[in-house]
Amino acid sequence: MVNYQTKFQDWRFYFKMGFGIFFTMTLLYAWLSPLINGINLIGDPNPPAVNGNWFIHDKGDFSFNLLSFFTIETNIFVALWLICAAIFHEREGKADSKWFGQYMALAITTLIAITGIVYNTMLLPVITPVGFYGWFTNIVFHMVCPPVMVIYFLFLMKREKTTVLTTQLFWRKHLWKYFIYPISWSIVMLIRGEFRYEAGKAWAYQYFFINLHKTSFGIPGTGWFVIAFIFISGIIFGVSTLFNWITYRRIAK
Repeated sequence: MVNYQTKFQDWRFYFKMGFGIFFTMTLLYAWLSPLINGINLIGDPNPPAVNGNWFIHDKGDFSFNLLSFFTIETNIFVALWLICAAIFHEREGKADSKWFGQYMALAITTLIAITGIVYNTMLLPVITPVGFYGWFTNIVFHMVCPPVMVIYFLFLMKREKTTVLTTQLFWRKHLWKYFIYPISWSIVMLIRGEFRYEAGKAWAYQYFFINLHKTSFGIPGTGWFVIAFIFISGIIFGVSTLFNWITYRRIAK
């Protein structure tokens, strides 16, 4: 039975619900503002697009394109997890909790960490957000959401002692699962990008490092894809292992 009095007296409930709603509202703003105020091609890493003007009139294509970004998807994961973890507050960190336990939370934290690290190391140096819309959404998605989730997972999340595994057990039982989504996303985006590229559509590829047809900074697209694959694989391994080790040490104390 849910103890509502205890739930509403725990500041963690308000932390999760507050940030979950804030990130959800920012996601809705990122989607609805261009639909209302006009879609543009600013930021497209693949110009020029032969049929680029179609994009600014096709709200369905814009919506599908927005939802295809790794950034948007991982921010959605965080927003949903925070809100649902607040609603089911009593389930957080329980040994029998699949959705709100240690390793689902670690998976989402690892994914949003990829978003923050890749943006601030590979993308921010080569792109410039435009206007309030560009700066606000980019800052929230890449510089606010990742540290909020990381801080909550590492230092604020409740968890039962038996739920945190040693590094070796974590590698054996869970680490391989964390590669499934990024690899699946990459395959889908490469296939989708090829169709859009052949059709001359805007935003054929979400990021310059998955555009196999474009040479950037003297390195061909295939080279950038290999670099990004190795870099992101290293992030998944390093971040998830480090965060699991930190929580294991904290629980041990």
